[in-house]
Amino acid sequence: MLDRPRFLLSGDTALVVELGDEISPEINRRVRDLTVALEKANLPGVFDYLPTYRSVLVYYDPVATSLDDLKSEIERLDAGKGDQDVGSPIVVELPTLYGGDHGPDIEFVAENAGISVDE
Repeated sequence: MLDRPRFLLSGDTALVVELGDEISPEINRRVRDLTVALEKANLPGVFDYLPTYRSVLVYYDPVATSLDDLKSEIERLDAGKGDQDVGSPIVVELPTLYGGDHGPDIEFVAENAGISVDE
């Protein structure tokens, strides 16, 4: 886990806020905390954000806020890590169908993977 966020530009209207170099429950909790903090802060110029396992992509209007101001606000919000009530994660189960009409190439895929169709 990084001590401070690492910022990477993503075009001229988005900023990647990296909070770690690996996937871990601790880093993901920090991502969730920062996401909730961003939502509550309603920062000027920020119009959307997209959390991942270890980072948050923040979309902003560079006319409404400067990059330096945005970074400072994000660092301030991240400093309060662990203070957010993020609630329970939502678990979504997606049904997956293989074979027959749902995947006529399953035999080919299994053979090339060196496994049986049942595996």
